[in-house]
Order: sequence, then C-alpha cells, then structure tokens
Amino acid sequence: MALTNKLLLSQVAGYTIAAILSLCIIIPMSLHQDEFKGHCLLFSSGQWLEKNGQFLVNWASQAYCNYSIFVGVLLLVISSIQTYRMSIFAYKGTDRFVIQKFF
Repeated sequence: MALTNKLLLSQVAGYTIAAILSLCIIIPMSLHQDEFKGHCLLFSSGQWLEKNGQFLVNWASQAYCNYSIFVGVLLLVISSIQTYRMSIFAYKGTDRFVIQKFF
C-alpha cells in the first residue's frame, strides 16, 4: 500500500472517526430509551412540586429519540461502507479522483 495518497488516507481516517462517533450517539440514546421505558427526555418539560418534592414530567414525543438513533445508525452504516471502499482504493493504489489527474 502506497502512503503517498494523503487525500485518500485522510478520508479513510475521517470515515473511521465518523463511525466511532456514531456509536457515541447510538449507545447512549438506546440506553436512555431503555432506562426511561420508551419515554424521551429530549425536549421534555416539567414542573417541580414544592409540597412533596416531586417532579411532574410532560414527556415529549418519542420520535425525537428515535430520529437521533436512526441518524446514528445511518451514519454508522454509511461511514463503514465508505471506510471499506476507501481502504480498498488505498490498498490497490488506484485513483478514483478525477482532479488528481491534473496535479
């Protein structure tokens, strides 16, 4: 593998970091959904009752959390596929960029 193609290697590194960071979205949000029994704390509001010290929660829609998890999974899939593709290009030493032919 030739390490001369810095643009390709930086893309491999970027997609790998994106895959790792997508796990930082998926895992906490999934655990959050499990801990709160399907309720989503994002954009929820509530009222503190001073009489008995309880907090009455007005739960927001579950779609907020589901959307975050969906985006995280989509990011993980796309970045994994792109990491694989770019790694194959780097291993074979092929150029897939048209603009590189002019430099």
